[in-house]
Amino acid sequence: MTPLVLAEIIGLAIVVAANPVPVISLLSLVVRPEGLHMAMSFAAGWAGAVLLSLTLLTFGTTALFPSTSALTERHTTGVVLPLIIGIALVVLGLAFVRRPPPAADAPPSRISRLFSTLTPSRAVLVGAGLAVVKPKTLVALVAASTVIGAEGTGPTQTLILLAVFTAVGSATVITPIVLRATGGPKMVNGLQRTQQQISRYFSRALGALLLIIGIVLAASSMVTSLSA
Repeated sequence: MTPLVLAEIIGLAIVVAANPVPVISLLSLVVRPEGLHMAMSFAAGWAGAVLLSLTLLTFGTTALFPSTSALTERHTTGVVLPLIIGIALVVLGLAFVRRPPPAADAPPSRISRLFSTLTPSRAVLVGAGLAVVKPKTLVALVAASTVIGAEGTGPTQTLILLAVFTAVGSATVITPIVLRATGGPKMVNGLQRTQQQISRYFSRALGALLLIIGIVLAASSMVTSLSA
């Protein structure tokens, strides 16, 4: 497991984590007195879906290229696909940067309204669904599975990469819960202000983040290809 592979996995996991609507809705949930348990259920569903999806895709990649003779083809897939995705993320990032912020009095989204009626069991299902429903998330999961599969790593290193991807990909839904649980009532105002700022400027911040990830992903794929 090289540093370049780890950087690719972390970059792709950030793409999964950078999902504005669930984050904004989750922040509105954790500041409610009764919302912490539902937020924890949501985060558990999210993390579980990310881990299960990546595990199945990784084993699927290995099953498609089971023999040593297929290792070169697997390596090529693990280099070319992240390169293509890196370029796509740069284009997507530019589009997000150019998108104007929403109006201050814009009505809440349908998903935000859904969060106001959650139960713990329903929160698990909603978290699992929102974790993998976006096309960019699915693409990032497929790319990560090919990167892990292309390495031909042993079980231990594969488990480490799966754990790293899941932890980073779930960071934006886990961090607010940890802050609320450890910070007490005084943390509520800070989380509410954070939600307002994210709601207002998330598109541009996300665009800049996608630009950085895309450049790093494309560059690391090119370096991997040249060093192979």
